[in-house]
Amino acid sequence: MNKFIQDTRGSVSIIVGILIVVLMGFLGLAVDVGYLAVQKNRLQNTSDAAALACVIHDSNDACGVFPNTNDIPVNANTLISPLNSYRYTIHTVLPVPCPNTATQFNCARAIASTRFNPFFMGILGKDTVDLSSLSIAGRTRPSPSCLVSMQDFTINGTNVATLNNCSAVIGGELNNTNQAAIVASGSGSSILIYGDETPNCANCSPKPMMRTDPFPLIPTVTIPSTNIDGSPLIVRDGTACTSASCLPGIYTSKVTLKGSTVFSSGNYVFQQGLDSGKNSLRGSGVAMYIPAGSASGFDMEGDINLTAYTPPDGSCVPGSGILLYQDASVKTPDLKFNGSKQNIMLDGIVNLAGLDITIGGTSANIQIKGSVVANSFDLNGNMAPSVSSNPCNNLELGAGRPILVK
Repeated sequence: MNKFIQDTRGSVSIIVGILIVVLMGFLGLAVDVGYLAVQKNRLQNTSDAAALACVIHDSNDACGVFPNTNDIPVNANTLISPLNSYRYTIHTVLPVPCPNTATQFNCARAIASTRFNPFFMGILGKDTVDLSSLSIAGRTRPSPSCLVSMQDFTINGTNVATLNNCSAVIGGELNNTNQAAIVASGSGSSILIYGDETPNCANCSPKPMMRTDPFPLIPTVTIPSTNIDGSPLIVRDGTACTSASCLPGIYTSKVTLKGSTVFSSGNYVFQQGLDSGKNSLRGSGVAMYIPAGSASGFDMEGDINLTAYTPPDGSCVPGSGILLYQDASVKTPDLKFNGSKQNIMLDGIVNLAGLDITIGGTSANIQIKGSVVANSFDLNGNMAPSVSSNPCNNLELGAGRPILVK
């Protein structure tokens, strides 16, 4: 027995045999872990692509739940082809909260998941492994559009439209003569042209960008029947708003001011138009509407100082701060602002999509903050619209760039 115990011949073979089993176990584990890493990378790529597809084609059924097949909508499949060649289960949701609402919007979440059978983990009782990957994509918020022309934008002589921290959106042609130009400053500011003729504007800055996609939709405006506090608007006759002060309400006949007038904070609906009578018109926290069917619109030739209403709880969204709105179906004479004869200060959304606006005179006397929408603009003087410090008073037109945010 002692001789057997002392005999070490063949011990190396035993040790090698045991180690081979251990090494094979580690090798099998390495193969499974490596394959897990490959699957995780594929899942991440797939969920990234699905989230981006959902954001880019949000109106074309690229969002939803897709089973573990490669049957993904064609419009999404064109983004990365094939989008789901590994046949994962994809679940996309739009919209979801964006991680940074100050710079992102229209976010979509995508989860790609799969279950697979490992090669060697089954020995350890792990027959299946579930993996998933989450991605969030969105669009960058475009620079606020402080100047929006549904049709042509004309600027003459050496006049300049200087846009401060905002952009211009033009649905027709940009017609400029001599040295006239649009100059937009600020991060992300741009000059977007949706017309079919490339502008010849050497002095424009930045260089106008030609767009072939549809003109951005202007947010729909609903004529209110309640005041800002939720109480019903009182129906009033137009003669009730001709003294030194005016109260919110629905005015059933034309309002013509007889002197300088201060408008109290609230909603105003002028069913037959508003004529300042070349008098001073002031109001803070106001929203003025001229609905379809009106016989006349806004006629403002005096000194104008108006600021849109902002909810104290900050519940408004960009573009909701209506200051002046005239239904596009109400065709009235051009609206003319002349800085040499008027002092004009407007802060809010001025939506006059059916009107042609002419601006002339001294730009220092014309201060426009927020966004102005007109059928067309004709500038015979300088103009310097700027972004409003109140985000509710700025329109954000354009899709922005699709980006992965998580």
